[in-house]
Amino acid sequence: MVWLKSGFPGWAYGDTKLTSGFFYASMNPFYMIKNFFLFLVIILLNSTLIAAQDLYWTGAAASPDFFDESNWLQSEDNAVPPEGTLDPGSAINLNLEIENAPTVIFANAAIDLGTGSLTLINAELTAPAVPSGSVTIGDDAYLELTEENPFSENTSFDLLSGIGWIKLPGVPPGVLQSEHLQQFLSNGQQADYPSNFRIDNYYHRGCLVRRNDPDVQPLRIFDQAQMNGTQEYLQVDEIYQGDDLPGQMNNNIHSFILKRGFMATVAQNEDGTGLSKVFIASEEDVIVPEMPAMLNGVVSFIRVVPWNWVAKKGIGGNVTGLHETWYYNWGLTGSSTVNREIAPMAWGHNGASNQSVQTVINNKYVTHFMGFNEPDNCNDQSGQWYNMCQTDVAVERYRLLMKSGLRMVSPGTREEHALDWLKEFYNKATERDLRIDVIAIHWYDWGGNPANTPNANPQNVFNRFKQYLTNVYEYYELPIWITEFNANIHRNTSVHQGFFELAIPYLESLDYIERYAWFQPFSDAANYYENGEYTDFGLSYRDFVSTPAVAEPAWAAPNNLDGKIADPVNTQPSQETKSIQIYPNPASQVLYIKKQLPQMGYIRIYDMMGTLVDKKQITSEKIDISQLNSGTYFIRIGEFTKRFIKL
Repeated sequence: MVWLKSGFPGWAYGDTKLTSGFFYASMNPFYMIKNFFLFLVIILLNSTLIAAQDLYWTGAAASPDFFDESNWLQSEDNAVPPEGTLDPGSAINLNLEIENAPTVIFANAAIDLGTGSLTLINAELTAPAVPSGSVTIGDDAYLELTEENPFSENTSFDLLSGIGWIKLPGVPPGVLQSEHLQQFLSNGQQADYPSNFRIDNYYHRGCLVRRNDPDVQPLRIFDQAQMNGTQEYLQVDEIYQGDDLPGQMNNNIHSFILKRGFMATVAQNEDGTGLSKVFIASEEDVIVPEMPAMLNGVVSFIRVVPWNWVAKKGIGGNVTGLHETWYYNWGLTGSSTVNREIAPMAWGHNGASNQSVQTVINNKYVTHFMGFNEPDNCNDQSGQWYNMCQTDVAVERYRLLMKSGLRMVSPGTREEHALDWLKEFYNKATERDLRIDVIAIHWYDWGGNPANTPNANPQNVFNRFKQYLTNVYEYYELPIWITEFNANIHRNTSVHQGFFELAIPYLESLDYIERYAWFQPFSDAANYYENGEYTDFGLSYRDFVSTPAVAEPAWAAPNNLDGKIADPVNTQPSQETKSIQIYPNPASQVLYIKKQLPQMGYIRIYDMMGTLVDKKQITSEKIDISQLNSGTYFIRIGEFTKRFIKL
C-alpha cells in the first residue's frame, strides 16, 4: 500500500490508497471519473506550488547582487525568499524574471538555473556563465557572460526582440556559429544565420548575438527638446528622406534616443549632403536631449544601421587567417562574415554612381564607405581616369557617396599628397557641406630614399612614420585609417620586421588611429605567407592582439563639418575656414587667439554635440577656459571655427 503523493515531500492528498485491486476498481466508470478528477486536482496543485516558487527582481538591497535574496520577492506571497534559495554553485530550479531594472545586475558566480528559467526585460545582467536552464532575452535586455565556456549543451536561449543582445566576449564567432547555433532561438524559431539571427564579431576574441529583425526600430525621434512632444520610431536599414520621415518630422527633429548596437546618420539635405553627423551607440544608448546646433530642426535624411565591433587591425585584399576583424578589397563587392566586416571602396569614377551606391546600401553588414584610391595620381590608379585627379571632379563624384548614409572615409592618397591634394579636396568638400568622418592615408617612406637604403635603421623609418602621422592629424583633427603602409618594397625583411615591431604597438596606443592595414610588399618574407605557410612576419601580424577601433561606448563622431551652423531662415550654412589659429592646444586654463579680432562681437564655444556651452564678448586675445570640463570643443569667432582640447 502507498500514499498518492504530489511529488513534494510530506504532501499527500485525501485518504485514497492504492492497493493491488486498484486496477480492477479503476475499470469501473465511477472510479475512472473519480480518479481523473483526482489526478487533475493533483496536477493543478503541483502547478500552483511550482508557480509559488517563481521569483521576480526588486533590487531592494543596497547592491545589485543577483544572489542576494533580498533583491527578490516570491510571486505567490510577495515575500523575500528564504536564505539559500539562490546559492552560487547550486541549481536554482525556479523561474526568475528581471524587468525594468535601473542598474546593471552582477552575479559573481555562474547562474545554474537547473530546470528553471530566467527572463530579462528592460534589464542588464553580467555573469560568468549560465551552465543550465533556459534564458529569454526580451525587449531592451542585455546579458553578458564573461567566461570562455559560458554555457553548456543544457542551456538554451531565446531572443524575442531586435533591441537587446547576448554578449559572449570569450566565445569566437565562428565557434558559436559552428557548434552552438542549435541552442539559440529567434522569437521561438530556430536561429538561422543570417536570416533571423546576427552573430557579430566582438573584437576578434568574442562575439555578440542578436535577433536579426528587419522591422526593429532602434531610433526614437522627437519634435521637441528633452525628448518631449510628438515621438516617432525609425526602422533599421531604411533610408528616410524628406517627407518619408513619419509624423511631419521633416525639418522638425529636436532630440532623439538611439539604442545601443546601432549607428545613425542624420543630414540636412534629402540626398544625405549638407550639414550632417554620425552617432554611434556601441555599448550604450546615445541620448541627445537637444540636437546639435548645426542640425537642430533642419534634418531631412536619416539612416540607421547595425553597428559592428571591429578592432584596429585589418587587411587590404582578400587575405584571411590573420585574426583580422575588417578588410577591404579596393572595390564595392565583398561580404562580411561572422569573423570580419567588409569596408567597400568606390575605387574611382565608376565606383561613384547611383548603381554602385545602391550596391553598397544593399549590403546589410556595412558601416563605412571608403573614398577613391589615390586620385591624386594623374598617371596611375583612379586619378588617371575621367579627370579624377582634379579635386573639383573628385569632390563632385564623392557627393554621390553621401546617399549611402554610412560613415564616410576620405580618398586615400599617396603619402606626399596627404597635405596638399587631400587638403584641397577636404577644404572643397567642407565648403560644399560634404561630410568626411575619417581621413585615409598611405605611407611607404618614399621620403626616406628607400631605393638607396635597403638596410635602413628601422628606428629611423619609424621616426619618419610618427612625424607623418602627427602632421596629418594636426591638420585634419579627425580619426585616421592607414589603409596601406610598410617600410617600402626596396627594404629587406629585417627592416620590415623591425619597423613593424615599433609601428604596430604605437598605432594601437594612439586614440586617433582608428584602423590600419599592412600592405604586403611582394618582395620577401615581409609577406604573410610563403609556399602556403605563415612567414615569421605573418605569424607576428596574426598573433598581435588588436584593440577596439572605436572605444567610446556612445559617440557623436567628429567630422569636417563640426562647428558650422545652419542659418534658421534659409538653411544656408556659414563657411568654415582654418585660418584662425589658437594656442596652446591642448590647453588647461587659457587659450590665445592669433588673429586680428573684431572690436565688437562674441566668442562662442560649442561641445562635440554642437551645444553652445559658453559665450563671451570679445575683449582680448586671451580666453579663459578653466571652467570647461575636460574634452573636445569648437571655438567660433565670426565666420571662423577651430577645434581645441581642454585638458
